[in-house]
Amino acid sequence: MTITEFLQARITEQEIRCRALLEAELMPVAVRQSVSLALAACEAKRRIVEVHEGYFPDGQDPSWELLSLASAYSRHPDWNCKWAP
Repeated sequence: MTITEFLQARITEQEIRCRALLEAELMPVAVRQSVSLALAACEAKRRIVEVHEGYFPDGQDPSWELLSLASAYSRHPDWNCKWAP
């Protein structure tokens, strides 16, 4: 698994959780706003990953931007210790 595949999967997981929360009818406005902000952050992360995806062919070190994004998921079972920034 490449770092971009890893990140795309984690972002998708987060988007799914956020959308499920937004379907709840009884949610305080502040929570709804926070979830909406988290969805917007997912979109921003996805754009960063997509821009960097073609820059780093196999065997080349990923950018510090991708390493930084991936570090938030360092406890995930698919995390690769080579991605530690």
